[in-house]
Amino acid sequence: LMVGTGSVIYYDDIVGNMKKITTYPYTDLELFKLSIKKGNVGDIDNILNNLVKQFSTNTIPIFVARGICYEIINSVISNYEELGMDYEKTFSKYPDIFSITKYESISKIIELIKLISYDVCTALSHTYDTDHKILINTMGDYINDNFIDSSFSLQSMADHFNMLPPNLSTFYKENTGNNIFEVVTELRMDAAKELLSTSKLPINQICIKIGYDNVSSFIRRFKQFYCITPGKYREINT
Repeated sequence: LMVGTGSVIYYDDIVGNMKKITTYPYTDLELFKLSIKKGNVGDIDNILNNLVKQFSTNTIPIFVARGICYEIINSVISNYEELGMDYEKTFSKYPDIFSITKYESISKIIELIKLISYDVCTALSHTYDTDHKILINTMGDYINDNFIDSSFSLQSMADHFNMLPPNLSTFYKENTGNNIFEVVTELRMDAAKELLSTSKLPINQICIKIGYDNVSSFIRRFKQFYCITPGKYREINT
């Protein structure tokens, strides 16, 4: 960097001095990048709040604070691009890099970081909420298309969505409030009622058509659901 006439400051001198003055938050910034990729809003908020506290309680040189701010903004832009999100609209309201170099107060840096934190968390929440809704709807379609298959299992569904079975089960439960197998059983029971009341198929064939390969299991589950056997249900409803 040129300073005045004939004076030079070397990058190594700046970095060396910076390390003597303060502990640069490398770990926090790496975690911040990772949290954006994962869409972990809680971690993003905590990390940036932690940085703000460091700025507020420690004597951090303004040029170091600017450097941290640059890195935060760069991380957000890079990750927005990787996630296919539009960062230009969000960052158009922020001061440009040349304006930030003129900041002479830590409080202005803190204010900008808080604003970035709010915007990033809001954008990610909206994006991941939308993605989750699409995924849940797709999972619902998969269950509707496959519940009558006697080989239907949590593993086969997890393989289809490239997830681990426990993760799939937890994700579905958290987003719908329902257990996958409870949903499958309810669909099978509804299908059984429809066939019992509208067809003359024997119960053992109905059992196979709705995904059971054991008649006894089907009759037992039907009775648990409706407190009546399939044969009695047919007798009453035909």
